[in-house]
Amino acid sequence: IMPGPQNNVYEWLAASDLCVFPAREDHFARPVIEAAAMGLPSIASDGPTARELVLHGKTGLLVPPGQPDSLADAISELLANDNRRLTMGEAAYKLALERYDIKDQIKRFHDIIEQVLTDNI
Repeated sequence: IMPGPQNNVYEWLAASDLCVFPAREDHFARPVIEAAAMGLPSIASDGPTARELVLHGKTGLLVPPGQPDSLADAISELLANDNRRLTMGEAAYKLALERYDIKDQIKRFHDIIEQVLTDNI
């Protein structure tokens, strides 16, 4: 299914078994965090940012960028193994809570602002 741009992302994630993020260039992958928050493992192109968001073999799988056969193999592997996929989804959810809880993010942001203001006074 290639639905194009959507406003109801969480409905699509709730209906999904996993998130696939095959970026050719490294950048912050917000969909991976959103999928993790919904308890989904991700398959992402391996790169510095993806390695922060996907713990290979624990919260999802990393594949070499630009290698569609490796991507297809990873997708097939997780879709064929419900237990592994669900275990990875649970681990992804826990990681999302640890790293991206909104209250923690607000506190970190507040602490940074406070430090900047303190250093400049």
